[in-house]
Amino acid sequence: MLRAADILEVFITTAVVSLLLTPLMRVVALKMGYLDYPQNNKRHAHSTPLLGGVAIFIAFFIGILSQWDVVMLSQKSQILAILSGTSILLVLGLIDDKMGMGPNIKLLGQFLAAMILYKSGLRLSFFGNYYLNLIFTYLWVIGMTNSFNLLDNMNGLSAGISVIALFFFGAISWINNQTVVVIVSF
Repeated sequence: MLRAADILEVFITTAVVSLLLTPLMRVVALKMGYLDYPQNNKRHAHSTPLLGGVAIFIAFFIGILSQWDVVMLSQKSQILAILSGTSILLVLGLIDDKMGMGPNIKLLGQFLAAMILYKSGLRLSFFGNYYLNLIFTYLWVIGMTNSFNLLDNMNGLSAGISVIALFFFGAISWINNQTVVVIVSF
């Protein structure tokens, strides 16, 4: 069972790494021209450096590594599936931000990420029917990915909403002794 100290350690680790890497990623984005230019659906007046998601992803990865001994006792294959799926979504997002990408390719990548999660055993299980669980798991992953993509029109909005949601996912999962979800959430 996860101790409160483990949860605090993973939270502090990810928070510190994210806070340290975000300004660095800003500099990298400015040097590489990885910028988000104001458009009709954007709420900023000037070009905004991208790559904040890379800082968050690296912090997420390091946070998981900080609890690797706990993960090894738990469901290692599920953690690897989460890292694989999020890596696919990160790469797709980076390509889309830099060059643009058609919706079919984005959807294919999201479908692949959902398939990896489902095959590892991470799935919604509301129904007693395999196919309904499969469909709802895919809809959840693809729907949440696109929801956050649509929310990403103001600096910090997606990150802020994610922090709030993940805190509650983590707290509920800790109460229910779901180690993988706790570690991933915090």
